[in-house]
Amino acid sequence: MTSYAVNIMLLGLLAAASWTDFRESRIPNLLTLPAAVAGVSFHAAAAGLDGFFFGLWGWALGVGLLFVPYLLSGMGAGDVKLMGAVGSFLGPQAVFEAFLVSALFGGLYAVLVILVRREAFQGFFRERLSALCAAAATRSVSPLGFEAVRGRPRLRYGLAIALGTTTHIVFRAYGIALL
Repeated sequence: MTSYAVNIMLLGLLAAASWTDFRESRIPNLLTLPAAVAGVSFHAAAAGLDGFFFGLWGWALGVGLLFVPYLLSGMGAGDVKLMGAVGSFLGPQAVFEAFLVSALFGGLYAVLVILVRREAFQGFFRERLSALCAAAATRSVSPLGFEAVRGRPRLRYGLAIALGTTTHIVFRAYGIALL
């Protein structure tokens, strides 16, 4: 269901989100929420109720894929909403593929930051493992407080989402399927 117009709108969103994330370390709701509505609306206008659900399920999967990392303070809410907006444009299967490529870019980015700022990440992984174990034992999840991430470099994951999604779009344009 993805068309040339959808890709152009999505690439514009990704460029704006990357810029604001790079400059301000945040992705504003003023950017992500109207984009999500536009993605769902575009598909609804193009394919009726099926298109509406296509965009809605894409949005829900995009948000769902990054929700647990957000709860563990691994990324900001703007990143989660950006992936949801990407999903509203691409739909469920394609947002999953874009997520996988974004995760690769995000992983490379995180490794580089950890290698460069090694001293800032002392005990970081131990804290995350403890939070996961506590969540599994109590069957409840609560976000880690700001004190757990204070002093550590913030990853601008919007850049990884933009790179991963753009790579996905380019691969699809050349007929390269990731899954």
